Amino acid sequence: MTNKVFLIGINEYAHQENLASCIKDIDDFKIALIDKFQFLPEDFYELKNEKATSKNIQDALRGYAKQLKNEDNLVIYFSGHGEYEEEYDRGFWVPYEAENYTQFIANTTLLELLSAIKCKHMFLISDSCFSNSIFRIGKTKKVTEYFEKSSRWALSSAFHEAKDADSES
Repeated sequence: MTNKVFLIGINEYAHQENLASCIKDIDDFKIALIDKFQFLPEDFYELKNEKATSKNIQDALRGYAKQLKNEDNLVIYFSGHGEYEEEYDRGFWVPYEAENYTQFIANTTLLELLSAIKCKHMFLISDSCFSNSIFRIGKTKKVTEYFEKSSRWALSSAFHEAKDADSES
């Protein structure tokens, strides 16, 4: 059994307003996992700022689908911009290079990529505006199924806009 952590943090965007605390948030989370929960530095894969492109994010998720086994665990933490199209009821992660919705990563795409990862437990932290919209996709399970199946958990920061730091401290 292995535990893997995929961290994505974007403060500086090519075409979106910059953010102040995304990198700090994922760095603090990494330190906490190492200090308090005995994760090893080699358990982490990080994409920050210009490295957090749509291709790199999706390639990493595809890599986990090939690499991880049924007994492994995966934590994914995205901290950056999110978008939502009310008329289409679609949410998105906004990668570094994205200018508009045609370059965003749709929740449906994320869920397809995540469903291909055959690990025992997966915990998704999505710290972005409209991150709660990921819960609006897909079928729900019966309560008894949660005890029989592998688990998938998610923590989101907001349904509408999420607050970024007031300063870079």
